[in-house]
Amino acid sequence: MQVFRPYIDHGRSAGFLDDLRLGKQRVEAKQVILAILRRLGILRMAGLAGLITQ
Repeated sequence: MQVFRPYIDHGRSAGFLDDLRLGKQRVEAKQVILAILRRLGILRMAGLAGLITQ
């Protein structure tokens, strides 16, 4: 995962970046988190519409 942060401060970076870039980073972060949770067995392999927790 690549993260572009023009400033150290989170709020200032978010204000500087365009919505498209921030949206792509949110999607990528969600994908990484879901992959980790699936590998740990916390989430089963289900579609995003039906996330089933154990």
